[in-house]
Amino acid sequence: MGTSELADRPADDAASTTPTDGPPRRRAWHLSIVLPAYNEEANIIEAIRRSRSVASRLCEDYEIIVVDDGSRDRTAELVRSEAARDERVQLVTHDDNLGYGEALRTGFRAARLDLVFFTDADNQFDLNELAGFLPWIDKVDVVAGYRMNRKDRLIRRFFARSWNLLVRSLFYVPVRDIDCAFKLFRRHLFDSLDLESVGAMVNTELMVKIGRSGAGVVEVGVTHYPRTAGAPRGAHPKVILRALLELARISRRLQRISAGQMPVQTRRDRPPELRVPAGATPAKVAVIGGGIAGCATALRLAEEGHAVTLVERSQRLGGLLVSFSVGGTPIECFYHHIFPHENDIIDLITSLGLADRLEWHASTTGVLTSGRIWPFTSPRDLLTFSPLPILDRIKAGVGALRMRRVMEWRSLDKVAAADWLRSFCGEAACRVLWEPLLEAKFGPSWSEVPAAWMWGRVHQRNAARQGMGEKLGYLRGGFKAMFDALDTELRRLGVTVQTSTGVDRIVVEDGEVRGLETSQGVVEADAVVYAGAHSTLAKLLPDGVSDPRWGQIGSLGVLCVVLQLRRKVSDIYWTNVCDPTLPFGGMIEHTNLLPPSDYGDRHVVYLSRYYTSDEPIAQADPSSEAERWVGLLVDHFGLAREDVLEVNAFRTPFAAPLVSLGYLDRLPPLEGPVSGLYVTTTAQIYPQDRGMDEGIKAGYRTAEVVRDTVLARPRALV
Repeated sequence: MGTSELADRPADDAASTTPTDGPPRRRAWHLSIVLPAYNEEANIIEAIRRSRSVASRLCEDYEIIVVDDGSRDRTAELVRSEAARDERVQLVTHDDNLGYGEALRTGFRAARLDLVFFTDADNQFDLNELAGFLPWIDKVDVVAGYRMNRKDRLIRRFFARSWNLLVRSLFYVPVRDIDCAFKLFRRHLFDSLDLESVGAMVNTELMVKIGRSGAGVVEVGVTHYPRTAGAPRGAHPKVILRALLELARISRRLQRISAGQMPVQTRRDRPPELRVPAGATPAKVAVIGGGIAGCATALRLAEEGHAVTLVERSQRLGGLLVSFSVGGTPIECFYHHIFPHENDIIDLITSLGLADRLEWHASTTGVLTSGRIWPFTSPRDLLTFSPLPILDRIKAGVGALRMRRVMEWRSLDKVAAADWLRSFCGEAACRVLWEPLLEAKFGPSWSEVPAAWMWGRVHQRNAARQGMGEKLGYLRGGFKAMFDALDTELRRLGVTVQTSTGVDRIVVEDGEVRGLETSQGVVEADAVVYAGAHSTLAKLLPDGVSDPRWGQIGSLGVLCVVLQLRRKVSDIYWTNVCDPTLPFGGMIEHTNLLPPSDYGDRHVVYLSRYYTSDEPIAQADPSSEAERWVGLLVDHFGLAREDVLEVNAFRTPFAAPLVSLGYLDRLPPLEGPVSGLYVTTTAQIYPQDRGMDEGIKAGYRTAEVVRDTVLARPRALV
């Protein structure tokens, strides 16, 4: 997902939210300032003056591009006069009034410098606050302002709020203030976004496409001032009508575009990133764990020219994506899919030559309670959900929309998820829906789950929505093909891939990592990356070498029972089980997403149950438990025993970390307690949950830290 963070700050202290300490200072930023203008003769000279003053103080190079959108006053004449005196000022004119969106698109095309900032020419913002934006652009792709104290007229604020609610019901938007005209971008983003809007829809289209692109976004609060000259047009009926018509036209296109069809930059498209300096010795890095995070770390380091050994205990790479066969087709033992905004996994699949196998399907969701499955895919489904009284249904729906607008999650780390959900959706919805779902996932620890984790799930599912539905991606023929291709690519890049190899210990001498002792022998290394289950790391290290936070995080295991049936159980892909008489918490009908013909005309159904280590199911025999589940399923849905063709049970003691209140205080750092040890596990991707895209992000981030720290310290030349 493009990531989004919030940086709140007082209006009179622009430097207080910059990611570095100290006052803003002139840096090597090259900035294009775009000012769209229509009939702004009373404001334009002051807007240029303010832009020049701020840019000359903060940036090494800058340009000011004024786009006159067919003004009927002296706007163009005044700008032309300024441009004659200052070569950094450029005027671009439209003969006719083409619209706000077209003016911005023209300005973006004219921009030639690395960074692009746009704001309106009405002087309702203090451009000095750009000082709080520029330092962030070194870390993210977009810095978006949000108005902390909007000073527009009441009617305009009403239309703006209504527009926000409408847009958010259709799309995932990674910012709270969609139309705030105070945004800073890296210019290369515009090379692939292909904006179409010519009117006020442009900000919505821009931020929706950025959200789907996976670009990093941070939000910073800005002060908003009343307009003192000129006439606003945002609430004009013609502007509103044009925006609604554009929304109807463009939303259909956006809904048809799956993330797999969005422009992505593959590794082969990028310039070489061999960052080992000339004459330096490449680092020797050992990676423990052949799951997605370990593979991503090894891949990135190998691309950069380092000598990598990847050690995996199992016979194949894949981690929790291990597969078996149904009807001759590989399928995961533990269900997996991807979301449309997960560009890192989409990028990887594309770069491995598997893009033609990645398919996007409309997903359906249901809730099993009160003796039946209730569809729960659309707002209309919620309105017909009779286990809740009608007023509670409305309250739950409004609460769900409000939760999607919450962008700051760190303050939710010490708030119970149930309390947070209750505050938005009401007591009844929490009792009937949310509490059973939390209990199905976290067992007896459900009341300790932080709201930050729930926030992550809300935004993840929201990002998957396209229009009024949800799209999910699956690699036709199973994700085994991706790991097979990864294995081939890693070996091509020179990685030593050791499968069926256990690690006995991590060798530490004089406070530094020296390598591994494995079942296949010794692996010498300047750095070791541990990408396995966090609970087993301490056992591989010498006594006294540990981080106490590793032992403060519990684990969730999972039992997955995979059924092969003659017929489907329901028409729903993902059913959340809120029925206390059934021992499983989820029923995922894989062949309601993929056709049964892929699996020998068998219907594939996953029954899943997460558990903590102190629950009886943790010690139960998986086969016996599977038989019990099948019997209950047959009785509940009126299946015949002969409808059940085959049953396979799979269990892992570590599927996800057990998150609890105050988890941020226990979050282990990436760098370990000894020099050269790095730790990247699912316990560290909070508030996100386990997922391939998050694993890839973690792996890439780890590779960058390894590269920067290992190359910086003295190493013996061999």
